[in-house]
Amino acid sequence: MSPGDPARAHVDLPPLAVALTGVAEDFIVSEHIDPLPAPGSRYLWLRLRHRDLGTARLAEKVAVLLAIPIRDVGWSGRKDAAAIAEQWLCVPAAADERVDNLIGLAEVLARLPTDEPLTLSRHRSNRFSIRLPVDHSKSVSEAQLAAWAQRLTADGFPNYFGDQRFGDGSAVRTGEKLLAGDLKLKGPAARFALNAWQAARFNAALDLWLQAGRPLSDDDLVWHPQAGTALPRKAYPGGMPTGPMFGYKLPHPGSAIWQRELQALAAAKWDWAAFAERAKALQLAGERRPMWQKPIDLTLDLQRNGQNDAEVRFTVELPPGVYATTVIREFSGV
Repeated sequence: MSPGDPARAHVDLPPLAVALTGVAEDFIVSEHIDPLPAPGSRYLWLRLRHRDLGTARLAEKVAVLLAIPIRDVGWSGRKDAAAIAEQWLCVPAAADERVDNLIGLAEVLARLPTDEPLTLSRHRSNRFSIRLPVDHSKSVSEAQLAAWAQRLTADGFPNYFGDQRFGDGSAVRTGEKLLAGDLKLKGPAARFALNAWQAARFNAALDLWLQAGRPLSDDDLVWHPQAGTALPRKAYPGGMPTGPMFGYKLPHPGSAIWQRELQALAAAKWDWAAFAERAKALQLAGERRPMWQKPIDLTLDLQRNGQNDAEVRFTVELPPGVYATTVIREFSGV
């Protein structure tokens, strides 16, 4: 997992000897929006099934085939490239007559005319079904799977950004150059690079929190899922602690917690005052993100395909922005 090597939280449980295959058929993700918007006539929501195609690249191809500007293609969340994915995209209603042009790119599962645009993080969750072959030189038992399923369901896992967020690391490096003023770039490419840099700093702050023993105090800012924002723990005692997606408007927790978070910023050679000034110039506002998550309906099932071949079928439902690969890394170590 990049950049760096994020820590595992449940080190008392031995990791499972399984690994991702990188084959689309072995990684299936389905986006769920509930409720769907009311019927209308301004926009057209398209539910598409596609394979081996990340969401941004899918949107580019959809724009070309429907003869519309890329800015007119909306989506709720990015899906993995090495996967079979089902998700909603939104285009102008006038493009309906050209939807058949998408044949060969994606399967159109549904069309929904509506007056509501599709905005980021509009979906309720993503559901995953992932095949994980067992290492032939090792074994995995039903008891091990049960222990991991119970632990993750009851306690949760660290909410790291996964490898997909960073790719080959070039986006983070581009974000660093933008912040330093060594590169001029605008539009979605600049925003993606800055967000990748923020994600790397969040992972670093999460590392520090885990190393400190997952402390939780009344000075924490915790996540309120219904409100979609971070609140003081005194106002919402049951919330998950949050970490920094650094920006000039980032809400600060209590002093001791804030000082720990600033260590993640200092590791990137920034002090708060200089960073906040530069972030404001780049309109990088910042926000809080939960550092810990609990899965919904997680299962780990052992399946045997012969005397020596075995695999684990991992299914789980996760909130928007939470990576299934992060959960896999927690129970497999890779």
